[in-house]
Amino acid sequence: MAVTTAEMDSAPQAKEQWFTESLGRGFGAFLGRVTPTGERRFYFRYAGANGRQHRHLIGAYGPGGLTVAQGRVKARELSALYASGIRD
Repeated sequence: MAVTTAEMDSAPQAKEQWFTESLGRGFGAFLGRVTPTGERRFYFRYAGANGRQHRHLIGAYGPGGLTVAQGRVKARELSALYASGIRD
């Protein structure tokens, strides 16, 4: 499932909302996050050398920040680095 503009524009809830888009098995994931305070950010999630999940902040969503499409492009760039063996 893809991270969408509608999801990122959704009203903040009492709990954090996470939206996940797989970049393919072994290539990480593109994440969108909306906090209860209305903060909206994009992340790249990947498995570290120890097998634990890590999140790398891509940037903020919205005016003065990134669009969903721009966040996705940056996540794919990080995914390519991850696939080439660059992990941290």
